[in-house]
Amino acid sequence: MQESGSRRALQFTDRHPCRWRPSLRMDPRTLQKILYIDDTPEALSLVDRVLSQNYLVLQASEPLAGIELAIDTEPDLILLDINMPQLNGREVAARLKTLLPKTVLVAFSADNSLVARERALAAGCVGYITKPLDVDTFPEQVAEFLGGKRETLPNQAELQRVFEAELVERLEAKVRELTRTIDHNAFLFEQNQRLVTALQSRQRLLEAAARVSNIITSILDLDELLRITVNVICDEYDFYYASIFLIDPAGKYAVMRAGRGEAGEALLAEGHTVRIDETSMVGSAINQRKARLSVDIGEETARLNNHHLLRPVLRWRCR
Repeated sequence: MQESGSRRALQFTDRHPCRWRPSLRMDPRTLQKILYIDDTPEALSLVDRVLSQNYLVLQASEPLAGIELAIDTEPDLILLDINMPQLNGREVAARLKTLLPKTVLVAFSADNSLVARERALAAGCVGYITKPLDVDTFPEQVAEFLGGKRETLPNQAELQRVFEAELVERLEAKVRELTRTIDHNAFLFEQNQRLVTALQSRQRLLEAAARVSNIITSILDLDELLRITVNVICDEYDFYYASIFLIDPAGKYAVMRAGRGEAGEALLAEGHTVRIDETSMVGSAINQRKARLSVDIGEETARLNNHHLLRPVLRWRCR
């Protein structure tokens, strides 16, 4: 073993073996199981090298995976790194203490402060080992905790109450974060559904337009063409009413030439016309050479009341 500065660089050779070495005749089936949970690959590898000759060493690089592995294998001792993502070591210890109350939990951390030790013990750990790992003492420390060693605090109950309050606060924060995430995902899902619906509607309209074109291209008579066109438009687009206007030779009036159903026939019989100005939606659309779309014509200022059209809500598309 070689040392460099204040940190110890480990090198295993046959001339300087680890002090705590088992008999090579040990049956692996009789070895005690140790689970080490740490998100650092180097730390996992080092602990495995130091302990694997004396114990069956299990590893987990994520807290949740470590909890699941602990439930499945029921190890004799669990080493916990304190600073991990998702759940910190104290939270993992609290959960494991509930799931496996007889399993020995030992914190293994680079934080050598008294506060860190107290908080780990309050969370359910029975001991606290500081990093960096000392190959000469680490196996013995592990063996002592397996043998019944327990670290205690004079104010254990008070520290446990503080930890429980902290745990509840963190849980509430995570619930709020999860709620925000769920709400945001619900909003995105709603927007996606609207987009899909709009695209589906557009696709149906394009398909309907193609069918309309196929139907009317074979009709040569203008009046017959216009009559069939309004009926096909209403059927394909699910419109209550549609009509077609043509501009008179003087360019002052739009003359109705086709209309849907009884209302259309009545308006044709009356010779329905509208002035090309801003007094009606049809006249305004022609005058401005711009399509107009209205969901509720009752709110339109430029419109003409027509007693033949009884429904209060009509959709007009004028070109």
